[in-house]
Amino acid sequence: MVADVQEPQWLTRSTSSSTLCMAEMTNPLPHADSTHQVTQDERSHYVRRLLQEIVKVYTMLRTPFDKAAVHETCKAFEYEVWSSCHSTDDYVRQIRGQVQSISKRGRCLLQQREFEVATTSTLQATTASPPSYEHHTPSATPEDSMRHLQRAHLQRALSNSWLKSRRKASRFRWEGRLDVQEEAYVRSVEKAAGNDIYEAVRNLHFNQLVTYEEQLRLSLHAEHRDWVAYDLSVVQDLLATLNPISAPQHHNQHDVQALLCQIEKVFKEKALFDYMWEMERCKSVYTSPSSKCPSYLAP
Repeated sequence: MVADVQEPQWLTRSTSSSTLCMAEMTNPLPHADSTHQVTQDERSHYVRRLLQEIVKVYTMLRTPFDKAAVHETCKAFEYEVWSSCHSTDDYVRQIRGQVQSISKRGRCLLQQREFEVATTSTLQATTASPPSYEHHTPSATPEDSMRHLQRAHLQRALSNSWLKSRRKASRFRWEGRLDVQEEAYVRSVEKAAGNDIYEAVRNLHFNQLVTYEEQLRLSLHAEHRDWVAYDLSVVQDLLATLNPISAPQHHNQHDVQALLCQIEKVFKEKALFDYMWEMERCKSVYTSPSSKCPSYLAP
């Protein structure tokens, strides 16, 4: 073991003296009657159990420590419990509970450290590799984008209705033929309305989808899950549709209403994903020792 190393604060306890002699441990105390009497060998056994669990925690965490100082701390703590208990049964119950608590809290600390290391390495890997999509600079505010979206929807609906009615009327002999210029103008209005719809949707949702895509890649890199991989593919498909560079060639492949419904569904899934990811991130912290009582030997 490493000698001359300052003992960590989470194992430091103030005692009246630096060491307690074995005679102090054998001093009989006026305990109440109990089912059995604790012998000196049993008390020494519990001191060794405390020492073994603490050494095991230090070893798992790969932290240097002074075994002699830890041993003295365990002896002092055992004597403190022995002095404060009113019966030997209470003494045995408290000592065994502390042994189990040290083991449990040690596993929690190890789990928390592993999670922090994995998160740090994942963040470094994500930072090193550039994201698939860059954030889009909106051309209008969300309020203006929503108004443009509603107006474009009306223009596209009116254009579709006019073209449909003219095609139906052209089947009758008494109706004149379609005016080519008029039809071309209506189709241009319809196309412009479609582009305005995609631009408004891009202003409203593209950056949110980019952020969600980064979170999904981060989660998938930490641990592969089929549902995360599926959501990532869906989000990437939506980003490809709304991407300003490749969007025009995808406009005719998606129904606008279906696209909006799919985006709304993705954001509902994102709310669930955020909740699950936060629960997973805080799981180790939640089960770790309280910051108000950092000592492993605290009752």
